[in-house]
This record gives sequence, C-alpha cells and structure tokens, in this order.
Amino acid sequence: MRPGTGGARFGSKADTGSAGVADDGSTATSTPAGRDNVPGRPGRDYPTFSKPPVTGFSCRGKVPGMYADFETRCQVWHFCHENGHHRFLCVAGTVFSPISRTCDWWYNVDCRYDAFPPF
Repeated sequence: MRPGTGGARFGSKADTGSAGVADDGSTATSTPAGRDNVPGRPGRDYPTFSKPPVTGFSCRGKVPGMYADFETRCQVWHFCHENGHHRFLCVAGTVFSPISRTCDWWYNVDCRYDAFPPF
C-alpha cells in the first residue's frame, strides 16, 4: 500500500476478500468464504450453502415476517410478505436465529425451534 492511501477502499477487491492486486502490487487473497476462521466442521456442525437452495418452504398461511428454513439447518431464511416472499442466505458458519432475527454463529442458535413470532 502506498503511504497516505488509508488502506483498502470500500468495495475494492482487497475490501471484499476477492483475489486482486493491492496498491503496492502485491497479490491479495483470502480463504474461500472465510471458513478457516469459523469454529467447527463445515457440513457437519454448520451448513455450507453458497446460494439459497429451493426448498419446500412456503409462506402460505404465515403472517408477514422472517422465518428460518429448517431444511437448510437455518442457513437460509425467508421474508414472507403480502405479495410473496424472498429467500436470504446467512454466510458460512452462521445461521438464522428466530429469536434475534439475524444471522448468528451456528453454535449460538438452536435451529429446532419455530415457536417465535415472525416480527
């Protein structure tokens, strides 16, 4: 990095973790999805989807809100609304918490529970 540049810019390849060339000409790389920094074993302790898969989840009969997808061990969550729904994916090592309605570390979430209100 050149002196006085202030580091990687927001949205730069160095900022996003993609392979690229830094300001000083060195190569910037990262571990795929950062999985080496996540405690536990990928695929066993937590799911490792790279995009939200199609599952049997349906918003039919549900009030608008946020719902964990249990078929994905909660790595995917759905936002149900009047006109349909949208699927979202938590990053590797995190799953959707119905309690906090955020993606949290897999070891902080019990994916077996759907007894919480959607909002």
